[in-house]
Amino acid sequence: MQDPESTMKKKKKRTVEIVQKEIEDQQKELSSIKTIENNGWILIDFPSNFSQAMLLEKALSGYQMSADLEATQREIECKEAQLLTNPTEKVPPPKTLIPSGIDAVIWFDCSRDECLRRALGRRIDLKNNMIYHIQDNPPSIEQSPLCEIIAPIDDESESMACLLDRWVAFDQTKDGLKKWLTQFGDESVNMNLMAEIEASGDINSVYEQIDGLLKKIVEHKEKKQLFLRSRIQSVIIEREDAEAERLRAIQEEEEARKKREEAAEGGEEAAAPVEEVKSMNKSKTSLAQKSAGSVNGSQFTADDFVHSRDNIDDDFKGVLMNLWKKTSVSYKDQMMKSLGKQRV
Repeated sequence: MQDPESTMKKKKKRTVEIVQKEIEDQQKELSSIKTIENNGWILIDFPSNFSQAMLLEKALSGYQMSADLEATQREIECKEAQLLTNPTEKVPPPKTLIPSGIDAVIWFDCSRDECLRRALGRRIDLKNNMIYHIQDNPPSIEQSPLCEIIAPIDDESESMACLLDRWVAFDQTKDGLKKWLTQFGDESVNMNLMAEIEASGDINSVYEQIDGLLKKIVEHKEKKQLFLRSRIQSVIIEREDAEAERLRAIQEEEEARKKREEAAEGGEEAAAPVEEVKSMNKSKTSLAQKSAGSVNGSQFTADDFVHSRDNIDDDFKGVLMNLWKKTSVSYKDQMMKSLGKQRV
């Protein structure tokens, strides 16, 4: 049975204040979408394992794996019920890319030999800390003293033993890290979060690959934000039009109500003269009936024909007085005749 309180909440009337607040919220969201700027931040060698990547994603987008979420009461009951019967096999849903809080992860794919050549061939000028490479970026031949004073970089983090340890740690974590990163991206354009760059070539080829990737990301973000802006603007226009239509309907209803009230008041004023006419006609009919009765020999007195606004209209005064005179003469003649007969 549906809760009546919930039904009342669903049917709650949308006031002007509520609609105005919704429009203001949409306008704030629209103003918060700014033009993409070509700046940001880059994390180097981080995250380096699955745990770091998971924590970083949670901090940026709030995404958390279902296994790390606290089980609901329903899930606990289903798990306990599965202990009694064999659970039915569930068809796994199709995998889709999950939106991420990171724009891109650039994965440099380079051979071990090339990494060793680049790391072990570096040299440093101890006077000004300029870094050279004996093959890729050697010092000028004319600077003969410089060729003699440059020395290998004496850094434990760049030593052969340290490089081997880092490779071992990388080999142990790369599969889990790759599996985590490849599940993120933008499904609408089928763009994966992780992009592999062929880094065994020279610096120019690596730069061109990274530059093309970043331009593609910026272009996609501009299109996405343009779409969001247009969608929010259309929502604002629709709500403003709906509110204007609602106010117009209210105004029309108010005007119709006023017209009905004015018509009702006009009807009452017109009814009063009609009643007066009916009363006048009734008085005239009554007087006419009395006059007809006098002709037929009915008995009248002089008081019945006294000029008074209570029982006679001024328009009938002359007619009634003539009728009274004729009736008097007729009555007098009849009386003289009856008295003459009695004397005889």
